[in-house]
This record gives sequence, C-alpha cells and structure tokens, in this order.
Amino acid sequence: MTYGVVLDVRPIVSNDRKYVTLELRPSLAELQALRTIDINTGNNNPAPGTTVIQLPWLVLQKAETTVVVPDRGTLLISGFKDIMMRDMHSGVPFLENIPVLNFFFSRKGKSSEKRRLLILVTPEIVDLAEREKDQY
Repeated sequence: MTYGVVLDVRPIVSNDRKYVTLELRPSLAELQALRTIDINTGNNNPAPGTTVIQLPWLVLQKAETTVVVPDRGTLLISGFKDIMMRDMHSGVPFLENIPVLNFFFSRKGKSSEKRRLLILVTPEIVDLAEREKDQY
C-alpha cells in the first residue's frame, strides 16, 4: 500500500525537441487511522479468541492533467489541500484536576490548520548520444 505523494508522469518529446507534453497524475493519500475488524464476525468489536486484522483508513485526493511545457520550463501544480481540526486542552498540572479550580487553571479549545501541497515539475530533454560524446 502506498501513501504520501505519488506523481505518475508520462513525458512525450515533440519532434522539434523544444517542448515536452506531460501526462501527469498526482495523488495524495494520507493515513488517518487503523480500523480493527474481526474476520469471523465482520464487526469492529472482536470477540475473544478470534482472528483480528487492522485495515488502514486512507483519505485519497487525485488529479489528472495533460500540459505542454517548453524544455527546462517549470510547471506548478496546485489544488491539494487539507484542513486538520484538533481539540486542545492545557492547564496547570495539579490544579486542573480540582473540580472548582479547573475553570481558572485549564483551557479547552479547537484549532484548525490548513495545508496546501504545491508540486513543481521541470522537464529537461536529454540526448544520450550527445551526453556520451561529451563524457568520452
């Protein structure tokens, strides 16, 4: 199983060797959690003595595009975004557990974090015959 950023690219060089047609399929898969499932009963609450497996819970974002880029030109791909919500709790270690005082010595809140993924692609046309000639 693959998770993280995966970029599938199919380059096609033009006849005049000045442009590259790129067929791009970027994908972003993020592991959210592992679910425990009982194979025998098929539910999330396994019984004692049964076989249990853990299945990953992935969130998948995909895109597909075809672009023409000049040799050594740079392409910017954007559009993958994620919003993470968190419940936060902080407080003074001993005083936050006292029922009346916890109002004054602890704090609860929610936070959100927005993330965006940017991918830069720079194709370069390489002539292997010329490169071998330069090396030897």
